[in-house]
Amino acid sequence: VLQDGGAWRARIRGVRANASRLSHAALDDLGVLDAGNPEDLAADMAALGDVLPNLNVLGGCCGTDHRHIGRIADAWLARR
Repeated sequence: VLQDGGAWRARIRGVRANASRLSHAALDDLGVLDAGNPEDLAADMAALGDVLPNLNVLGGCCGTDHRHIGRIADAWLARR
């Protein structure tokens, strides 16, 4: 959807992503937070910069911690 373009993409300034790639149903059944893979999350978040021209607020939600945020920051800065 993001690759299809559209002026609406310029309105998105921030993204807070969950660390896990599991569905909400799978996470509910798991019973604990899934930390996912910090490097994968960081790469995915940095790649959003190519399709969301005004993105400048990146953060985490459920399951993220300092490892994820550090990797996201490093990946974001490396893409410049």
